[in-house]
Amino acid sequence: MVLGGERLDPAALRPWLERYGDDRPQVVNMYGITEATVHASYRPIRRADLDGTGPSPVGVPLPGLVFHLRDATGRPVPDGTPGELHIEGPALARGYLARPELTAERFAAGPPRTYRTGDRLVRLPDGGYGYLGRVDDQLKVRGYRVEPGEIEALLVRHPEVDAAAVRPHDYGEGGDDVRLVAYVTGAARHRDDPAPLSAELTALAAAELPPHMRPSAHVVLDALPLTANGKTDRTALPAPGPATAREPEPEGPDASSGARIAAIWRAVLDVGEVPPDADFFDLGGTSLTLLRMFERVNAAFGTDLDVTVLIDGATVASLTSHIDAARTTEGDA
Repeated sequence: MVLGGERLDPAALRPWLERYGDDRPQVVNMYGITEATVHASYRPIRRADLDGTGPSPVGVPLPGLVFHLRDATGRPVPDGTPGELHIEGPALARGYLARPELTAERFAAGPPRTYRTGDRLVRLPDGGYGYLGRVDDQLKVRGYRVEPGEIEALLVRHPEVDAAAVRPHDYGEGGDDVRLVAYVTGAARHRDDPAPLSAELTALAAAELPPHMRPSAHVVLDALPLTANGKTDRTALPAPGPATAREPEPEGPDASSGARIAAIWRAVLDVGEVPPDADFFDLGGTSLTLLRMFERVNAAFGTDLDVTVLIDGATVASLTSHIDAARTTEGDA
């Protein structure tokens, strides 16, 4: 059974492999493009792949084809470093009919003659290749280059998630607070209350991904929007709404400092719950979000604390102790 056309997340095959095994019938993931007429690599899928992490495995080139991974300047990248795939071999098309400019852009005369695919792959330790996504899908978030395919491959490992898509969303003004938002399908029972699922996906990401690759919010959809070609249409993904209906911010002399600070955090982070000992960054915050939060807290309490008071831990409990101490000092003065 040959699979192709869209990036494969091996975990999605768990029900099939548990029922039929991985030998007969054999399941083969194939990667390829029309310009290479039409498959270019193959990878038998095994039970061991179900619990794997990382990019979608597409295997090794078919006989007669050679894969070259290159950076934006056309130079080869070392093994283990993502790069754009250039394919060499006799299966390449001659070019695009009546489109000489596009032919010259995508087909390099060589030697060797190659086709620039626009796909990002990486050479894996087993000698095969992993598919990461399109070059133009790569994101840049707070100075980091992010491959959404790596995050999506991790999210679908959750037993209730069938498919996932990741895109950036600006929570600030003018791009000053861009965070990643994950959209997932299959978790129908979490549609009305995504908080439990979001907590589980947050924990999964925290265990496997660096902070800049962890989604700040999770949106449950019935289905991912598709283009006319059946690919995920990231531009049609909805903006994330409020995490949950929030109570008004506590006010008045009876409101504790901790409750007021937690309310500010919920509003700035767009989350439904803020435990007193939860780290600001584990809740989806960024350095820019932290500054915005701190300005609001100082304004709310009439204090002039510096953000460095949180150097040992950015939690509501820690900030509350500093705010209460500052207010006591100012009151004595």
